[in-house]
Amino acid sequence: MSDQLIHNPDEVQDSAEPHGNVYAELKAGIEKGKEDMELEKRDEAFKNYAEYTSDYYQDTNQARVDQANTPDAQRIKVDRFDGVTMVAQINIDPETDSVIDGHDYNPEAPTMAEIEAAWQEYLKTTPPEERVVIFEGDRVSLDQITERDSAITSRTDSGLLQFLANQEDVEAIAGEPTNKEVADELEKQGITKEQAALFFTLRALAVSNNNEAVPQDISMDLYFELANSGVTGFDVIPQEKRQYYIDNPDELNKLKQQTAQHLPEWNKILQETGLPELVISENGSIGFINEVTSAVLMKGCDPTGDNELSKLSRSATEARDRHLFETIADTTKNGKKPFIVYGGSHVVSLEPVLSAYYGDIKSS
Repeated sequence: MSDQLIHNPDEVQDSAEPHGNVYAELKAGIEKGKEDMELEKRDEAFKNYAEYTSDYYQDTNQARVDQANTPDAQRIKVDRFDGVTMVAQINIDPETDSVIDGHDYNPEAPTMAEIEAAWQEYLKTTPPEERVVIFEGDRVSLDQITERDSAITSRTDSGLLQFLANQEDVEAIAGEPTNKEVADELEKQGITKEQAALFFTLRALAVSNNNEAVPQDISMDLYFELANSGVTGFDVIPQEKRQYYIDNPDELNKLKQQTAQHLPEWNKILQETGLPELVISENGSIGFINEVTSAVLMKGCDPTGDNELSKLSRSATEARDRHLFETIADTTKNGKKPFIVYGGSHVVSLEPVLSAYYGDIKSS
């Protein structure tokens, strides 16, 4: 009996005998060892991460773009690992029919139909109890994902994926860390939380305005990101209290003034990047000195560039990708087979990581 217990610690029951504690400690030690081995495996796999400036990334991403630009070819890239389906979304200009930066907001884009086709294949080959989706960006409210086209026009391919998951009653998980988590990681690299807050604001404006001009007043966008990044003195404002500031402009102006103190630091980054400076208007609002479109901001945040904002973008993107990898690994560890749709750059960077962790990759 004792030999069986030694070799099968999971079978140990609570016991008044003194050996009970020994077996419990043995079992805990085995579990701790398994956890340490898993963490080590993940760390080793992530050492293969393909940075945007690496030759591997440049060559692989260009091959993906070339494939998408090939007439009659599938535009998206679908990677399949052991239990993982990962779709690399791509944005196609409807006028030139060629690849452009950013995500696609067009419900009629062929890439959306291709994602839906990959989803149907996933449903056919994956039992309901093993299904889960991992989406990019923020979770949207249920009323935004009840209709396909509006889900896409509001939240691009992430909206489509959340719509598809909702239609099939499949669990949907965000692959994103919080901005506070990213800001904490960037701070370890010498990037201030104020600088991180500027980047988070620009990135959000770039992806949420559908290639149109960003609002003239972005004061509260900046304030919210300062708060979300954990900058001292900036408090996260609950949704139910926001009306208070709308009804009390003097109190709202105090928040704007508090935000404005960071303009000198931010404008140094914007100047170096070639973007218009931020200025304070007569009513205390903060906005760009010249009109800026989301496409211009997207280009300014391009992680393949060599300006300060690009470097910041690369650091933030790597932190996001590490979190995404951890999310994927957690789902498969729990017996799930995730279906993931992310921007192609994230997928290209993570392909060697996922290959190291899961094994061979099959792409189509």
